[in-house]
This record gives sequence, structure tokens and C-alpha cells, in this order.
Amino acid sequence: MGYRIIAHYYANKSSAELQVSLDQNKYKETELVSFKIPLNQPYIINSDGYESLEGNMDYNGMNYQFVKKRILNDTLEIVCIPNNTRTQIDNNKEDFTKQLADIVNTSTSKKSQGSQQLKFSISDFTQDHHFDLYPFVAAATLKHASKNEAFLSFDYLQNIAKPPQA
Repeated sequence: MGYRIIAHYYANKSSAELQVSLDQNKYKETELVSFKIPLNQPYIINSDGYESLEGNMDYNGMNYQFVKKRILNDTLEIVCIPNNTRTQIDNNKEDFTKQLADIVNTSTSKKSQGSQQLKFSISDFTQDHHFDLYPFVAAATLKHASKNEAFLSFDYLQNIAKPPQA
């Protein structure tokens, strides 16, 4: 189960890093891919130009990060850039899941035969990223602690201990 959390963390991190570079227009126009989707609605208003768009999608085993969109006549055009890092992470996660399932299946059917080993590391899911969950855990702990701090203060406890005067 832990590998899913790690893969999800790095996939989202790669999307966020790519989105930052897209927001700063740090990409080559030659890398862009255009998807055209027909729209079947009356009274469609054409876009004046391209509008910024955030998000991503998977198509034919490749992850694409949205860059911009426009509506022209009866067609929605979405311009994307391939997110190779996220695709690699997703593929490695799928491979790991298949290998793990194979080990479970072979171990249940052939318990008497030798054991099989499966070795993966965090670097299999990433290229040159570092794994740092501490800020998320610390922020959640701090938020929880500050939320309950008012109920543990001396003044609050003193007010509870004294019944109201009539």
C-alpha cells in the first residue's frame, strides 16, 4: 500500500513542477500537442484567443499536461504538453503492482517451491526528485494542535470549573 502513496506523491509533484514552468512560459512550441473535440451545442461562442488551462489527462498510455484551450466554430481545441515524468511514474507503479500480484499468485499456488524476491526503491518511481513528506505532516500536526489549543488553556479551564452565578 505504501508504494501507492509514494507514486501518487511523485506524480502530483511532477505535475505541479511542470505547471509552474508552463505558467512561466518555459516550454517549446514544438513539444505541444493539440486535441480537437467536436462540440454539438447550439449557439457556441468562439473564443477571442487561447485561454490558460490547468490540469492533466491520460491518452493512449501517455500523460498530458494542459497548457491552453480555445473554442473555434464547433470545436474545442485543447493544447497540451506530454508529461514524461508522470507517465514514467505511472508505468512503474503499474509494473510494480503486476509483479506484486504475480508473487502473491505464485506463492499461493506453489508454497513448497523456493521463495521469490521483489525489490523496488523510491528511485524506481522518480528520476532525480527527493522524497520529503515532513512539511505535510508537520503542517497537519501544527494545524491540529493550534485548533485544540484554546480548549487546553488555563483561562478556558477556569471558566469551565466555575458555575455561573445567579
